[in-house]
Amino acid sequence: EGPEEVSELNGTPYAVYSVPVSMAESAAEESSKLSVVTVETRDIHQTFVSDFWKNSREFKQLGLSKPWSGYYMKVFLLREQLKVLNETDPNHLVLFTDSDVFISPQCDIKEIYNRYQKLKQASGGMEVFFSAEIRRYEFPNRNIPETPQWAKTLNPHIMDLSAAKKLMWRDDAKSYEQGGLIYLNSGGFIGPVHKLLRVCNIAADGIRYKQRAARPHRKSKESSSLLALEVETAVGTDQHFFWDAYIYHQDLVTLDFAGLLFQPLAAFDPEARMAVDQNGNIHDRWLKQEMCFAHCNSKELKSGCKSWLEKHRAKLLGKV
Repeated sequence: EGPEEVSELNGTPYAVYSVPVSMAESAAEESSKLSVVTVETRDIHQTFVSDFWKNSREFKQLGLSKPWSGYYMKVFLLREQLKVLNETDPNHLVLFTDSDVFISPQCDIKEIYNRYQKLKQASGGMEVFFSAEIRRYEFPNRNIPETPQWAKTLNPHIMDLSAAKKLMWRDDAKSYEQGGLIYLNSGGFIGPVHKLLRVCNIAADGIRYKQRAARPHRKSKESSSLLALEVETAVGTDQHFFWDAYIYHQDLVTLDFAGLLFQPLAAFDPEARMAVDQNGNIHDRWLKQEMCFAHCNSKELKSGCKSWLEKHRAKLLGKV
């Protein structure tokens, strides 16, 4: 099933995904069981996410003031948090997001819950969803599942490559040959505690195995920071290991193929892809729907995202 409502932005139709009344009524109660987590060693006020969540009781930052030891540290910090939650509420719903994310003002806890339920219903009951992107990054070109029919039905725009290319940086647009959000991105994911803990355990086991293999190559006089850099270079980022969890455990992990919750922006021009209406809501010009978590997931994007945020900050904050 597709969108139930359609709104317009400057004459362009945008999908508004809602849930059946019976489900929406339970969302008010169930949304109290959902929280948002990020791993960030810096003060969260220095990041994109802070404007919308810094005062939210549902938001938790892990890793503040800890020494940065590589991207994979978020696997271990998150796993420890999930272990604690698993003892008291294994069905508690947790959404992880990187800190280089714009969270659209309209995407509050209830909206997140509604969209999650929509994905769960459309996918036949899957519960763990990772962010998905069009860009092939860090992954071998093998065993890549195709876009499932449920996602194409939920939002057919995901397959419109020609529309996507018009919103990309010119050099990036040349390298794409197929549409669809089929590549896992670990900058955002959601699921119940007990299942996310299983995913993190799978990723952690893979990281530890690679770390043990990498450590003998270290020179004894190297500093701990150089060791972390060397091990990370040999091991890879957390994304490699979440990718393995997805490929080899597809009964446990799937992707947000329809981009309902997560929208990685790599390869895209933020100003071209994201529109802001008079109420401060962020709209996706490619997927023709209201955005929730827009992820600036590449070094090249950072300056463009900062410029976009500064340009639209007043309008965005007016909604909060």
